Amino acid sequence: MNVGNLAIAVFERGDAGEAALLFEEALALARSEGDGVLVSQTLTRKGQTECRNGELESAQASLRESITIAHGLADPLTTILALGRFAELALSRQAPSQAVTLWGAVARLRDETGETLVPQALHEENALAQTRLSLGDDAFELARREGRAMNLDESVRYALEGPKPHGT
Repeated sequence: MNVGNLAIAVFERGDAGEAALLFEEALALARSEGDGVLVSQTLTRKGQTECRNGELESAQASLRESITIAHGLADPLTTILALGRFAELALSRQAPSQAVTLWGAVARLRDETGETLVPQALHEENALAQTRLSLGDDAFELARREGRAMNLDESVRYALEGPKPHGT
């Protein structure tokens, strides 16, 4: 088992602190190999771990780098994964509408690519159900429609820049 897979297993077991250390090691190895896709995927998981550990600024930095690399390499799978983690980050920052918009974009991109990402989808469905309750049906559906209307480039820009005030 490589370090990245071990980090994922440790994270899934619930030890986010140990997983963070392992993701750092996996990231260093991926960088030394010069594998952009692996660097981006590791950064995505590292960002997810940081988010769950409450390290929101570190999570944002990891996710920004991840999505920038993935999008630049035209890697839709990792870009979709990173968008989903940006949604988790938005939820952690008490921005439920932004989270739902990002998950709407993820849903559209999954439909377009045929990628299901079952473990992430199950986690997201639980978060979406709770977010619908907190936002209310109308606000939830509006945010979801906004996300589903975005193409890949718009989704990445939204993740990196956040929502724009209406009317701009």
